Amino acid sequence: MKKHSLIVTFVLSLFLTATPLLRAEKPAGYLFATFKGEQTPMTEQIYFSVSLDGQSWKALNGGEPVLVSELGEKGVRDPYLLRAHDNSKFFLIATDLSINLTPDWGRAVTAGSRNIVVWESEDLVNWSEPRLIEVAPKDAGCTWAPEAIYDDVNEEYIVFWASTTGRDDFAKHRIWATRTKDFRSFGEPFIFIEKPTTVIDTTIIRDDERYYRFTKDELYKSISMETAPHLAGPWETVSDFSLSKLQGYEGPECYQIDPESDRWCLILDQYSKGTGYQPFVTSDLSSGQFEPAEGFDFPFHFRHGSVIPLSQEELTALQDKWGDATSHSAPAAARHNPWADLKSPLHLDKMPLHDPFIVPDAETETYYLFTSNIPSLSGTVGRGTMAYKSKDLKNWDMPKAVFVVPENEYGEEGAWAPEVHEYKGKYYLFTTVHNSSQSFKEAPDVPYSTYPRGTIVAVSESLDGPFEMRDKTGPLPPKEFMTLDGTLFIDEKEEPWLVYAHEWIQRIDGTMEAIKLSEDLSQTIGDPIHLFKASDAPWLNGSLTPSTDPLRYVTDGPQLFRTKKGRLLMLWSSYENDVYVQTLARSKSGNLQGPWEQLDPLVKHDSGHGMLFETFEGELMMVLHRPFKNAKGKLYSMRDTGDRVKIVRERTDLDFESNPTH
Repeated sequence: MKKHSLIVTFVLSLFLTATPLLRAEKPAGYLFATFKGEQTPMTEQIYFSVSLDGQSWKALNGGEPVLVSELGEKGVRDPYLLRAHDNSKFFLIATDLSINLTPDWGRAVTAGSRNIVVWESEDLVNWSEPRLIEVAPKDAGCTWAPEAIYDDVNEEYIVFWASTTGRDDFAKHRIWATRTKDFRSFGEPFIFIEKPTTVIDTTIIRDDERYYRFTKDELYKSISMETAPHLAGPWETVSDFSLSKLQGYEGPECYQIDPESDRWCLILDQYSKGTGYQPFVTSDLSSGQFEPAEGFDFPFHFRHGSVIPLSQEELTALQDKWGDATSHSAPAAARHNPWADLKSPLHLDKMPLHDPFIVPDAETETYYLFTSNIPSLSGTVGRGTMAYKSKDLKNWDMPKAVFVVPENEYGEEGAWAPEVHEYKGKYYLFTTVHNSSQSFKEAPDVPYSTYPRGTIVAVSESLDGPFEMRDKTGPLPPKEFMTLDGTLFIDEKEEPWLVYAHEWIQRIDGTMEAIKLSEDLSQTIGDPIHLFKASDAPWLNGSLTPSTDPLRYVTDGPQLFRTKKGRLLMLWSSYENDVYVQTLARSKSGNLQGPWEQLDPLVKHDSGHGMLFETFEGELMMVLHRPFKNAKGKLYSMRDTGDRVKIVRERTDLDFESNPTH
């Protein structure tokens, strides 16, 4: 689940050791709980499948969700099924997150939910209403993929998950845990697993008198295997683990598929290729020697989930209730889509908007508002860009997708901060994509996981699209750089430049940089030039000194603007005391090369990623998003003084803000 950047699809895979009754005999079948992905609000819900042998799986309920959460983030991922230690009931716990409804992995890592979603059942077919329970520490940025295991020494369950925390500026994930006896009252959270690097996706199983633990290392994108005689340890690495060099897998899940021969299956989610779980088997769990398995069949790409063995009675009950694809169907997807009731005309206070960018089209007297694609709103599946349209900046049409990122090594995630610029008779779209599954070959000399991220360019004859990529091999900035939010600037010689933010994750002190583009905007020319660094702003954490310690010197969202007196300004965003800020810089020389001086921020209050545009009536305006989480568009009337731009007032008549900043 991923960024400020850490990426993305982050989850813990889960397994329950079976009850003594079921471990003593061959199970009648198996139940798999999973989710499908981020395509729609309903694909981030709970799906059940059953198998007679743990290898060939059949979807229940016609491949539709069995359990749906409308609590919290209105989505659930990484479901974990747990049979109570006394065989009296079942618990299902899951991550409270919907990337479809809030497509921002950065927010999900640093400002996500501190809750888990809990269901319980006595028979696997009749489930309680879900409940939302806060388990993570107060400064946690996320609570991903909870798992639970019974601690028979202390006679209680240990529930554990992955979290980042504000105490180290969300530098890395650790495995946190809490204790409970009933999944209603929980103890104080504590660090359960601490490693030098970020770790996620831990699962723990028990075989005879030993415990085994599989964990994903986020820096190297690899899986480790450990063993211990007790849950409390001591844990030691299984040095001969045969899958330790695999990369691009996560969500380890391990279950026994043949107690008689002691055959175990370890499945790993190959998220880097989007192929879902891949099986590996062994007949000696303690050896760590797994081989790729054949004969496994999944009805769809299973994502991070969990498996439990079933008695014949349990299997029959599941098949009776959900085996018929035409009966007991889940509620309609629209019922669980928070945008389902939205109809034109839309208003800014109801429209999900992150990194908004407005282009006035004089020919049609229409404003185009571009933002990242939300499939449940646009009706188009895929990462990309969608556009709202309006005649008056107040009433907006339902959005339509104008660009979908094609499959390539950089297009696995993202499509952030789309901008559209008219240039030489065509429209060029700039947007940021990344792939957290492909770490840079050499570990970075900073305490963060880094991976390819950069701005791609697409072109169209129309603002309505469709836009097609100029260069499908990857983004424009140097491929070894981790960059974002590229924008187009045309200099005084009519030469095009890409101005972008070089990520603080890689630089520690984030920078603004520029690189010259070819005339057709398809490639770069020469080396990048440095414009300024985030810490140049005197108001930005002025008491801190850049170092390799976890800091947040962020550079985001550049946009260049020439005043009526020819002064060159740059709108950009950063953080002050963990709050997003819209700020301003000015070139002392009047050209891109600078030097640049930092002016006072324009808007604080968790506002940022703004851009300037001119209305059809000639009024200068700024649009930005606020707050960072669950962002909405905000509009401001601006004044060009010749030396800088200043805010006149917030346009509450257009953005319907009840607590304006100006």
